Amino acid sequence: ELVQPLKKDSSFTAVAGTFKINYQNPFEFFSGALCMPEDSGDATTRLFYGRNSAFKKDAWEAVGGYPEWLYTGEDTLFAEQFLRMGFLVAYAPDAVVAWRPRPTLRKLIKMFFLYGRGNGRIENGNLKGSLYWLRYHFLWMLLLLIGFVFPWAWLLGLGVFFYLYIQMVPPVLREIRKKTNLLSREFWVPVIVFSRNIATNTGYLFGQWELRTKPIFQKYLKQYSEIQR
Repeated sequence: ELVQPLKKDSSFTAVAGTFKINYQNPFEFFSGALCMPEDSGDATTRLFYGRNSAFKKDAWEAVGGYPEWLYTGEDTLFAEQFLRMGFLVAYAPDAVVAWRPRPTLRKLIKMFFLYGRGNGRIENGNLKGSLYWLRYHFLWMLLLLIGFVFPWAWLLGLGVFFYLYIQMVPPVLREIRKKTNLLSREFWVPVIVFSRNIATNTGYLFGQWELRTKPIFQKYLKQYSEIQR
């Protein structure tokens, strides 16, 4: 099923399959639902991921091969390279693989941190987005600690926390409520959303620091980005 689009239409050079969540408890269901990438629906913007994808060997060679110098984010950079060079990516909805999410919050946080770190290593962008979120997280945590000495600080910390909650959680909860009636979603979704935001942005800052201070990453990324079709 995965390779059928490549056989039927020679204009496609890669194909993305789909995933189902192989969860064994409510936590894994919620974490899986919040990790799964959405299909863009557009062959010119669709990314394909290492969990379930296929690509032609000549296209693989043309884009410079798989970026094995990366630990995480390698499939993202590989797929972005396909799109940058004008290759089209098909979608195979009947090519389904099961994926089990991380079974504990600690392992999930580590996964998000590594994902953020990988993205930080491959993006020559600015840090404003990550710093925007992390400064608010730092503020409510700091106010929480100060509150043990000056209780009024808890009210300020609660205000900052509520601001972040409104920004991040309700849109996600609305989608999750369409998928399940489990009431534990009201607890686990905010926990996972906050954990994802903190871990991903912290990892991104760390990855950016590595990109800017370790010449080897700059060298490989420059070589990869200069490849022309």
